[in-house]
Amino acid sequence: MALASRAGEVVLRDDLMREVWGPGWFGDRKTLDVHISALRRRLTEAGLESGRIIAVRGRGYGYVTGV
Repeated sequence: MALASRAGEVVLRDDLMREVWGPGWFGDRKTLDVHISALRRRLTEAGLESGRIIAVRGRGYGYVTGV
């Protein structure tokens, strides 16, 4: 929901992590990458190819619709 609600925008990594896990979360930043990878796989398996999650190097992630 954090990405889909802002489709077409780049959501900064820190903002996404704060929104998903809360401001007090600490840990490896690669955790987000692992979850995004799993989400991409599940969306593909479900046949939801009308949108996709993109990585914006050095910034964050975005959800692009109509692709």
